[in-house]
Parts: sequence; structure tokens; C-alpha cells
Amino acid sequence: DSINAEYMGAALLAHPDIVVKAVITNSHDTVAKAQSVARFLHDFGHVEVPIGIGPWYDDEKGPNLTWELYGRFMDLDHYVAVLGGAIHRDGVALAARIIREQFHVNHPVVWLALSPMGNEAQLSALEGAGLLSKLKYTSAMMGAIDYCYDGKPDKRCREYNVASMVKAAQKALNRTSAGTIPFPNLRITPLDTCGLSNVKIRGEQYQRLLKASRLSTANRILRTIINVYCLVTGGNCTCDSGQLYDPIAAFMVYEPSLASFNVTRYHLYVDDDGVLVPSDPGTRAARPVDVAIAWRPGGIAAWEKGLVDLLIG
Repeated sequence: DSINAEYMGAALLAHPDIVVKAVITNSHDTVAKAQSVARFLHDFGHVEVPIGIGPWYDDEKGPNLTWELYGRFMDLDHYVAVLGGAIHRDGVALAARIIREQFHVNHPVVWLALSPMGNEAQLSALEGAGLLSKLKYTSAMMGAIDYCYDGKPDKRCREYNVASMVKAAQKALNRTSAGTIPFPNLRITPLDTCGLSNVKIRGEQYQRLLKASRLSTANRILRTIINVYCLVTGGNCTCDSGQLYDPIAAFMVYEPSLASFNVTRYHLYVDDDGVLVPSDPGTRAARPVDVAIAWRPGGIAAWEKGLVDLLIG
């Protein structure tokens, strides 16, 4: 429900070695989010990707409610009956079925978590570690260690994906009283790496995107991203992409070596204030997490060029 999520989805759909098995909407008004996802999958030319609707929480539609003015929300009945899309009303059940099926045919599955942790809490409660251990790993954009938004030092930063649904984040991430670790193979990009003000497509690389979007009528994904961004910003879309958080978690999927980052194993837990807290390994709720804590020299430039190359094709 934001432009940075669309860049993330576009990168995965464009990558030749990745198959997107489903998009599960998560947190707040999950039906409205499914309508937005349906619009983008149609405009991207990928209605074959199933959409699962996660548990509905409230009427909040997300930061880009103004997109409704531009027809970004699609009627789901029309999407299925006329456009051939697939909608699953129980998105958590869909996710569990896909993990099981792919595991049995020896296809590794990666879970990509990019929002408050409602679906993850549901999966943890319903399926337990037995199913979640079948994931190759989980890549998530969440939390903060030493720096908050825009690179401001803050060891008690309440990052949105953790702090907006604290109980869900605790259920999805903290070690249980029985010692079980939900989503056991977890790697994250916290705000320390994805929240820096220069994590965006800028300069020469952004001009490559703009030029390609004008010249390539066949590249539906790229043209959709640029056109919608220009609509939402009132035409203020010629300098850079805007802040991109979620594409860093996607980058950790299609570049799994994490060579662009300094990666540190932390023991973390979510406290009652919605803060992701580093702790000693012996802390009851703490669990191991591989954290992309900083960019290596040249890492941001490598990510930026790689994303642009993917989108241009």
C-alpha cells in the first residue's frame, strides 16, 4: 500500500530465478489492500499470482489512501470473473498450504515479511514451529537496533512494523515459554540499513528508469510504477524514487549471500513498548536473528543499480 512496496513486488516479479507463489495482505483493512494488490498485479501483467486476504483488523487502508482517487482499488469479483485473477479469503490458510506443498516437492520457500506481523502471529499460533521450520528462511523489513528513521541515533526506536501491532509482533517473533522459536531462520533489514535517507534510486540510475519507462511500452511493470508515482506525487517524480524500505528485504532474497551488508547475529525480542531489543542469549524471550546492521562500502550503489537493471529488463 505504498510505492516502496510496489518497487519490492516489481523486483521479485521481474527476477528470472524467483517465483512469487502468493501475496498475502496483512494488517488493518486487508480487503482494501487486496483490492490494491489486484490492481497492481493486473497492471503489472501478473494476475496468475494468487492473492490471499489476511485477517481484517480495522478500516485503515494504509498511507496511500489517496490512490483510491486514481482508481487503484479494484473490485475483487471483477478481478476473478473477468480478469482471471485468484482471490483466497483465508490468506493464512493459503500460506500454510503453499509452504507444505512446496516443501514436499523439495522447492525451497522463502517468507518475505514487510508489514505489521498479524499474519505471522496467526501462522505461529495455528501451525507452530513444525511448519515454519520448513521455510528456507524468512526475510523481513522490521525494527531498529541503533538508528531510527533517517539515520537518527536511537536505541529505543519504535519502528512501524513492530510497534503498530505489538502483541502480534511478540507472538510472531519472541521465543515462547516452551522454548519454541517462531520463524526460526530469520534475517532482517532494520532501519539501520533500510531507513537511511539515501536508500532510494537517485541521479543517473533514476534517470535510466525514467528514460526506459518512456521508451518501452512493453514493460508494464516499470511503466505502472512510474505512472502511479507521478500521479500520487502530483508530478513530483523526476528526481528520485522516494524512500525504499521494503525493496531491501527483497534484495536479501534475490541476493541471499548478503554480500552488500555487514551481518551480525543478535539475540532479540519485542518488548511491551514495541521496541526490538538486543539482549543476552539467555534472556527468556530472546531469539537469534541475522541482522543486516550496516551497508558495506559500495553496497547501496550495488543494490540501486541491480534494482534498476531488474526493472529495465
